Amino acid sequence: MPNRCPQLIDYLRYTEARKIVESEILLTECPRLVDLVSPDSDLNHTINFKFEFGVDEFANRFVKGKVTGQLKLICQRCMDALDYSINIELALAFIKKKEQEQEIAGLYDSFYIENKDPIDFYALIEDEIILSLPLIAKHKDEKCFLNLDIKMNKGLDEIEEA
Repeated sequence: MPNRCPQLIDYLRYTEARKIVESEILLTECPRLVDLVSPDSDLNHTINFKFEFGVDEFANRFVKGKVTGQLKLICQRCMDALDYSINIELALAFIKKKEQEQEIAGLYDSFYIENKDPIDFYALIEDEIILSLPLIAKHKDEKCFLNLDIKMNKGLDEIEEA
């Protein structure tokens, strides 16, 4: 198991030191995400990530990296579990003013920092995962329709028995 990453990080220190963080977090450490996954999901499942912090030639403090893992979502068509792969590449710049957003356009997405307080790293990862989820989770048509046919036939059998 990779070393555990602290939940709260000092982005100034991490970017200045050009830290590379490779670790994992448990699904249970992402409470908003837990509400979006299938009830039969393994809550001890891990989400892996690797991030590189730094300061670029324009003095932008940034974090670049990748988040990977597997989730079980709920298909909105047949209501069965749906395996969903997470494979997120991200590049965020820590900015304090709206004007800075134009300077980083095309290079990074914005991560607004209001003060020098540590940032909640787990919440940042959770946000990125939630933003990457499909608006409507559903199986491929052929798998989903097969599940619907089985459920409908089972339902008809139960009605006939009654």
